[in-house]
Amino acid sequence: MDPVEAEQRLPGVWELVYWHAKLPDGSIRSPFGRKPAGTLVYTSDGVVSVNMMHTGRSDLSVSDEMRATCRRVGLGRAPDDPDNPDLQEAKLRYFRIASAYQAYSGQWRIEDNLVVHSVELALFPEWIGTELIRRYDFEDEDLILSPVTNDLSPPLKLRWRRH
Repeated sequence: MDPVEAEQRLPGVWELVYWHAKLPDGSIRSPFGRKPAGTLVYTSDGVVSVNMMHTGRSDLSVSDEMRATCRRVGLGRAPDDPDNPDLQEAKLRYFRIASAYQAYSGQWRIEDNLVVHSVELALFPEWIGTELIRRYDFEDEDLILSPVTNDLSPPLKLRWRRH
C-alpha cells in the first residue's frame, strides 16, 4: 500500500481482535489470552495511543492501606520491608497485573511500508524515547500490525478492527 493511502486509512479508533505469536513449531501463542482487550488510536495530526490487556487479569484483592503502601514503596516514598509477607505478596500481585497490561502514547509516522511509533509516555519506562516499528497491512477493513524486531523472538501479529 502506498504511504499516502496508509496515512489516510490509519487515523481513527481501533479495537484489538487478537494478538498472536507464531512459534517455530507452527503453534500459536496469545500473550494476552484468547480474548485480549485493547484500543489503538491514531489521530490525523500524528498522535498514537495504545492500551492493551489480558482480560483474565485478577483483582489486586488487597486492603486500601496495603495498596497505598505498595504505591509509596513503588514511588520510593516508603522503605520496602522484605520481612513483611503481606507487602511482598501485594507487590507480586501488582507485578502480575502490570505484566498483563501494555500502554504507551506518542507520535506516529509512515516510512515506506512501516508505521513508526515514537514513544513519549509508557507503562514501561524503558520504552520512553524509543521507536516501536510496525509493518502494517490491511485485510479487508482490519488493520494488521507486526512488530519489527532484531531478536529471535517469534513473529507477532496484532489484528485491529475499526471501532
